[in-house]
Amino acid sequence: MSDADIVALVAAHVEGDLDPVSRSHLVEKLNEDPTLSLTIGDQVRTHLLLHALLHQSQPSLAVQRARLIPAGFSPIKKKQLVASAHALRPAATRRPSRWWYAVVASASAAAALIFGVWFSPSFTNYFISAHTTARIVAHSDVRIVRGPASLSQQKGHGFLLPGDTVMTAANQRAELKYEHEDTVVDIGPLTRVQAIGGAGKRFRLEQGMVDIKAMPQPPTKPMVVETPHADVTVIGTAFNLSSDRFLTWLSVNHGQVQFKNHAGERLSVGAGQRALAADRLTLIPPDRGCGLIGEYYQGMDLTNLKSKRLDPVIAFDWESDEPAPGMTHPFSVRWTGMIEARFAETYRIFLPSDDGVRLWIDNRLVFDNWRVQAYREDNERYGVFTFDQDRLRVPIRLEYFERHTFAILRLIWMSNSQPRQVIPASALYPEGN
Repeated sequence: MSDADIVALVAAHVEGDLDPVSRSHLVEKLNEDPTLSLTIGDQVRTHLLLHALLHQSQPSLAVQRARLIPAGFSPIKKKQLVASAHALRPAATRRPSRWWYAVVASASAAAALIFGVWFSPSFTNYFISAHTTARIVAHSDVRIVRGPASLSQQKGHGFLLPGDTVMTAANQRAELKYEHEDTVVDIGPLTRVQAIGGAGKRFRLEQGMVDIKAMPQPPTKPMVVETPHADVTVIGTAFNLSSDRFLTWLSVNHGQVQFKNHAGERLSVGAGQRALAADRLTLIPPDRGCGLIGEYYQGMDLTNLKSKRLDPVIAFDWESDEPAPGMTHPFSVRWTGMIEARFAETYRIFLPSDDGVRLWIDNRLVFDNWRVQAYREDNERYGVFTFDQDRLRVPIRLEYFERHTFAILRLIWMSNSQPRQVIPASALYPEGN
């Protein structure tokens, strides 16, 4: 575990977003040197007391409210502790250097872990406000929209202001670098990012993909990335975020981030994990399937996209009901992802449906029954595909349309070793997983 990972875990604990497993790892790391842990705790306690004395009109009350003085202390002991902090009061305050800020931020979070201290709003200002001005380095023709005007990065660099929108084309990239720290936002092609004002580093990913390397941030001023479906709160980590108006994908390289959708659901996503925000939040398992991505279109020709979501299995009896909120018949759906077989042998893929359906496996058309038809549960509507030992997991694309009512579709498989069943979610993977 690197120093940066430890800092990120400590910061996540202060924010209240640390899962039990990560917390146990952090406690184990701090307990490796108990003397150091106690020393850090004492130093942080003194500095926070000093900060209260410098910034509060009633420092003793503020210190007690923040529970920096244990409840069991006698009044005399409390006065002695406050007096010792008074004695440390400098003649003039000066801004800490970057390395000292990192030490104090890490130590403060460590003390919170060791002593069970939670910072009140009056004390969180102890962390030096990080610079939130982003300098943009981009291709010369990357567009920046500022209010009603559209700017052009003629020199390939400049400063991004709140409300500015960066728009990259298919062959363009841009990079946001925050002043006086190493936080970097790499903006990929066909991406639209808007800077947002407010505390901390905030921007909105309207579409496209960004790779973010975030240095440890003050807990009260984290980096926040908004998307059409979810928000990501970052204290210190590296991750990839991609979004369109229907889905948001999050992949965390190291550290930990909080993933929250607009319905209020929350997920803590750690190093090596992926998560998806669609109609709900889903933590994507790394070693087993969880379903296919379904694109839902109004009309039968797969052109008027209305919704996307993660469907664990393809076994629908919609009948006359709407397939997705706000959609009516006729409609069509395209599912994409990967399919994984347990056995290297020939499978029959059954597709009983009402109405049309067609299936591709490993980019080969396996079954084509694209016509209006009544549902019939029989053994005639199927395609055949052979999985090889070195290609048990391959791409799958399934398309379906319904014209009137009684919409039904099932995706079933069977082989010599595999009993007939609806293909389970564990065998279906979202695309790219």
